[in-house]
This record gives sequence, C-alpha cells and structure tokens, in this order.
Amino acid sequence: MAIAEHPFICDSCGKDRRKDTNHWFILWIAEMGPFQDTIKPGLVIEPFSLERAVGYGKRHTCGVSCAIRLTERYLTIGQFEVVTVGSEIPQ
Repeated sequence: MAIAEHPFICDSCGKDRRKDTNHWFILWIAEMGPFQDTIKPGLVIEPFSLERAVGYGKRHTCGVSCAIRLTERYLTIGQFEVVTVGSEIPQ
C-alpha cells in the first residue's frame, strides 16, 4: 500500500503525512481483558505502519504531542472526537 493511496492526516492537528513521515503513531480502542470476567475497552498506541494504519476507528497522529492530545480526549470524554460546546457527548 503506497502512501499516495492513503494520504493520512493527523487526527489531532491536521498535518498531512505525505509532507512529514517521521514519528507518526496509530491509536485505537480495542477490547481488553478479561478483567474480573469482563471485557473492557482499552487504548492502543503504536508506531505508525502502513499495514496496521487502515481500519475502522484507527486514528493517526504526527507525533508524541498529538498522540497525547488524543489520549487526553479519550481519557476525559471517552472518545477521540472533539465535542463542541452545546453538543451532547454520546453515551
């Protein structure tokens, strides 16, 4: 899979991967466990690879600071998407 086929954009700051390919990360929510006989969602962060970058729910970041920003969103509101003022947080 060539980069031109999948022009990845940083899901935090909007940087285009075609212009900067160093230090990118992939983030997604995966089922983890069992923890006390239950499966719970967990955050996975790994270095960028084309083989693993494509898939439902995968988020791409251009560096550590953007990966931390998305991690903070997930930890505080339970999702990666930005919630705007006046909108409801999905349950």
